[in-house]
Amino acid sequence: MHIRLTNIGDRDIIVPWFPIWSSTWNLPSEKNNTLTYWNSLTYVSQIDSIYNDYSSDLFSKIYSSDRNKSEGFLPYWHLADNTVSLSFGLSWCGGWNAHITKASKGVGINITLPPDETQLILKPYEIIDGPIINVFADRSTNQIDWRANWLREREELSNILFQKPENWQPLIYNHWYAVRFNLSSKFIREQLEAMQPYNFDVFVVDAGWYESVGNWTPNKRLFRKGEFENALKQVRQNGIDVGIWSCPWLITEDNKNQQTDTKKTKYYNKFMNACTLDLVETNFSSRLKDHILSLEKQFQLEWWKYDQELFAERPIHGKMKNVIALEKALAEVRNSFPSLNIENCMSGGRMINEFTDQISQSHWIRDGGQTGIEHANSNIREALGSIQLLSPLKVQRWTNRIDEIAEDDSELLKLYCRSAMIGVWGISTDLSKIGNKQSEVILNEIDYYRALSILKKSLVYYILLPCDDSELSGIIYYD
Repeated sequence: MHIRLTNIGDRDIIVPWFPIWSSTWNLPSEKNNTLTYWNSLTYVSQIDSIYNDYSSDLFSKIYSSDRNKSEGFLPYWHLADNTVSLSFGLSWCGGWNAHITKASKGVGINITLPPDETQLILKPYEIIDGPIINVFADRSTNQIDWRANWLREREELSNILFQKPENWQPLIYNHWYAVRFNLSSKFIREQLEAMQPYNFDVFVVDAGWYESVGNWTPNKRLFRKGEFENALKQVRQNGIDVGIWSCPWLITEDNKNQQTDTKKTKYYNKFMNACTLDLVETNFSSRLKDHILSLEKQFQLEWWKYDQELFAERPIHGKMKNVIALEKALAEVRNSFPSLNIENCMSGGRMINEFTDQISQSHWIRDGGQTGIEHANSNIREALGSIQLLSPLKVQRWTNRIDEIAEDDSELLKLYCRSAMIGVWGISTDLSKIGNKQSEVILNEIDYYRALSILKKSLVYYILLPCDDSELSGIIYYD
């Protein structure tokens, strides 16, 4: 469901806030009414009992999470009583508010875009469609059943809306937490020599491979002419899909070919030393499709990882129109490149919603460059939390810099590997530094991962979440 607004007058109209949907949902039973929702990035679930005076405000800033250190919630929630389940998901890459109260016969929900997330001016006779709210009703109240049904229905809807590959369970290699920006052809060659036993499915070249943000050609300081392309050719010859990271909504101020665009930017991204484009002003749909086509021609791209913050606080055309422009561009890329695997990273998990879930085959649910026991525990908490509302076929977790774990600590290495295979397993390490004993453990764990991947397709699983009064946490998958 969504709401459409039309300016039927002959003057500009300021729309201070935008209505998404307002309704009362009748729950057959007055007893045991509950509301479940999830914190952003941590994926910690909260379950509230709904009484006569119950009131709750769920919200998020832009990026559906904690930008500027403000806390927020994921745009998903779940209502239930003894007889029925109602699951809600918002298709929106911007900020939002949801006010939830106890009504006389059920639960009232009022969802809006607040003024600082709208910034909307409608020109005469202009039409704008608001964010979509998807609602799934199910007679199952058993948590395993309603979650499986919810995930299946969402995937079916996604397949109707978009042309895309099937979700799968690849074993992914990514250099980021091993060398970050210090990528080189020598490093890629060393990884190719060392990775043969592990049977990786995807090799993702992350940030740092390009000349500059906005000039998406191989970095001349890191690669001689043709060296980068030849390295990727070798990846494909080894039967591994090639993935490329990019952030085409950012450009550097000194990019001579695009200096005129920088006049239309309002947000400086310090990490990338670049400015964001106004996505409305620059016809971003055409720009993004041309960008992906260029990557395909240069590198025979099979996997695209999109990333980095992109919205200004006050863009020329306002936040709402910029969010719509982004979603339109991503939707066109999804349908224009139906065999392309898309990884939703977006600044380390800060843009997870129904829209990004529909277009993506994989989510980088949270950044984290640690290794060892602390990162294993983080992997477990976040993966188990996120698969309450996201398919485990999509949730990525990582084992980083395995060589920093003691060679003889096989139990820790097994735990670390298994912490990342709750969903999609990625390895980010210098493979040439892994010893024989560690390699043997990893190869055994990969066998377990492949077997689990078959079970995960059913989407039927029991989650034992981490909590203070339990010595165990984990997951049981069923066929």
